[in-house]
Amino acid sequence: MIRKPSNRGAAAPSPESCGEPLGAQNPARTTAPTRPTAEWVAFVAGLGIAFLSQTIAVGADTMWLVALGRAVLSERHVPDGIPFIATDTSGWANVPVLGQVLMALIDSLGPAGLLVAQLTAVALALLGLVASSRRLGAPDFAISLALIVLLVGQLPSLGVVRAQLWSIPLFVLLAHLLRRESEAPSRRIWLVPPLIVLWGNLHGAVLVGLAVTGAYLALNRLRQEPLPSLVVAVFALLGLWATPAGLASHEYYLGVLSNEAARRGEGLWAPLDLGSGFGWLMLLSTVALLVAALRRPAPLWEYAVTAGLGFMTIQAARNGIWLALWLVPRASISLGARKRLHSFPVLPARRILRTVAGLVLLGLATAGLMQRSQVVTSDRAAARQLAGLIGSNRSTLAISPMSELLAVEGVLLWAGNPIDALPPDRQVAFLDFLSGRLDSTTHAVIPPERLVMRDGDSAPGGYKAVAGRAGYSVYQRASP
Repeated sequence: MIRKPSNRGAAAPSPESCGEPLGAQNPARTTAPTRPTAEWVAFVAGLGIAFLSQTIAVGADTMWLVALGRAVLSERHVPDGIPFIATDTSGWANVPVLGQVLMALIDSLGPAGLLVAQLTAVALALLGLVASSRRLGAPDFAISLALIVLLVGQLPSLGVVRAQLWSIPLFVLLAHLLRRESEAPSRRIWLVPPLIVLWGNLHGAVLVGLAVTGAYLALNRLRQEPLPSLVVAVFALLGLWATPAGLASHEYYLGVLSNEAARRGEGLWAPLDLGSGFGWLMLLSTVALLVAALRRPAPLWEYAVTAGLGFMTIQAARNGIWLALWLVPRASISLGARKRLHSFPVLPARRILRTVAGLVLLGLATAGLMQRSQVVTSDRAAARQLAGLIGSNRSTLAISPMSELLAVEGVLLWAGNPIDALPPDRQVAFLDFLSGRLDSTTHAVIPPERLVMRDGDSAPGGYKAVAGRAGYSVYQRASP
């Protein structure tokens, strides 16, 4: 008598929205233990956070958020324009007010406040990626490898405090939600519009989340539930206007996408720089994740999202973080298809090793934060010294990141971030100044009264050095 093999005790395969269960694609996966390797996921994530804490820094375009958030808190309303810029910026649509206020509140906690916030955002994103990868059926050790590739390639995005701090975990959360809905449609899709509203009040990358949502609704959900899909899409789109800027909110996004830096492809809008090691790491890690992700079938809407994010990454390297975060779960499935990843040895004395590793990583992260906090404290002290020399009523043009630090200290800036709030001629002059084409500032209708430059840099004609502190020189415009 022939007995049929029993499936008792076998792990249930996770269905894929493309129609073929992962278990059918790779039967070995269903019998592979995942619990013994869970420590590797935690170790890799902890190691990544500890490593980032050794190099984390505050971005050059971050402190203007703190300065504007402080203005909102002190005045108890959203000011018209930018109060620390000495030109007419009235009418500028300020959309991410909530993000500015939160940045100011976090900064008030001390020099480590923003650093800890960035690491927390990264940790939440890693947890979300682990949850998404597991739900798709990837084993823990394969997830660990994908996270390593992500952390190595995206160090400039994950290890620098920027306004996109809020967008990193929110993007992962939205992607996780939409992938779950792709597998099994439910009422959870109604969480998308409020998520878009929250995201839009924090950071402009909500446009990326809206595009991903649109791809899912149009290429997946619309055929099954036309009316609910259209309603969700409309409410998500209208969420862009649920900000303090109200009906003018779209002007903010248009200004961000069409400012002089975006037009030139400079600063955060610059393409991938293959002249640096970071550029090559980003390219190689993204290609590795992309190749791994494309080895396994996925729903059509996910291919569309991958193509769109890839195009955005080619346009500006800053968008590479969204593509990398998007690819990790699918890449983990492909890596998990290799048998040797399922039989990775379980280390003895796991509890002891887990405790020791946790304490070591915590110690490394704490030491790194303390050291990096001293750098932040030093930079802020230098800004206070220069602000004392400049005063609060002289229009000042300073190099980044000192420009934003001076704004926090109450200095009136001739030009600075947010650049899209400036008149077009000052956007041009500001970028020329930052890139070393200094003479263009002297042709402005009302040139700045003071310049702040690093020691050793030459000032344009018509300015003379009057003071200096902490590696910076202050120049005064000569009287006509």
